[in-house]
Amino acid sequence: MIGFSAWDGNRIISHFTSYPIRMKVFGKIRKGLVIINVSTNEKYRGKRLFTTLGEKTIEYAKESGYDFMIGVPNPNSADTFTRYLGFDIIASFTTTVGI
Repeated sequence: MIGFSAWDGNRIISHFTSYPIRMKVFGKIRKGLVIINVSTNEKYRGKRLFTTLGEKTIEYAKESGYDFMIGVPNPNSADTFTRYLGFDIIASFTTTVGI
């Protein structure tokens, strides 16, 4: 796992985590990260924790030779991914849950 967390004392209040993958892109094997969990405690929202932790993860990925990152944000976080972290939306998903 690769990511960063923000703490208040001994309690995690925000985190941005991903896992490494290798993928063939245009015929060449590339290193990437899949973002799997981004969360901020309700009491700490609006303090740029999500953005700061995302920026730290992106910086680490660049310094470590990763070529790309994949994220599937919910509608609440999609704007932060695109506006502040530089992601591009390439497709939207429609989901249905049922039994």
